[in-house]
Amino acid sequence: LYEITQEITARHGLPVYEISNHARPGAECRHNLVYWRYGEYAGIGPGAHGRLVTDEGRMAHSTEKRPEAWLERVEAEGQALVENERLNAEAQGDEYLLMGLRLVEGIDPAVFKALSGRALNERRVTSPGCSSASPAASSPARPRARWCWTRWWRIWRRKA
Repeated sequence: LYEITQEITARHGLPVYEISNHARPGAECRHNLVYWRYGEYAGIGPGAHGRLVTDEGRMAHSTEKRPEAWLERVEAEGQALVENERLNAEAQGDEYLLMGLRLVEGIDPAVFKALSGRALNERRVTSPGCSSASPAASSPARPRARWCWTRWWRIWRRKA
């Protein structure tokens, strides 16, 4: 079904640009690209999540999920944050990979290194049958590379 979807959407000028999204070139969802490219975004409403860089570093925040409780907290406290955590370098690198590898364009290993403080280890990103050691070349949004990405992520998480 996935391969058929890719063929049909491409034939109609809607190539895949993210593992579950298709668009005409130039019409990709800019809102979602902010997340997938690991940009900054504020989560404001009930159950929202955000990633903002402050003087303390990159912060992960989330708000109260239940709309009634969110509104009560906003009225009483001026905000409804339930989490506001500084992300360490490892967490930033992992989030960058999880989000960026959704895109056909993949990730930039130099950005990964800048965020995480470590280079990508080729042993962790090379799987039998994958065409490249670069996670960007094995993005799950690329039809033939889905299994490579799944295998790569399992290896990465084991810290092989």
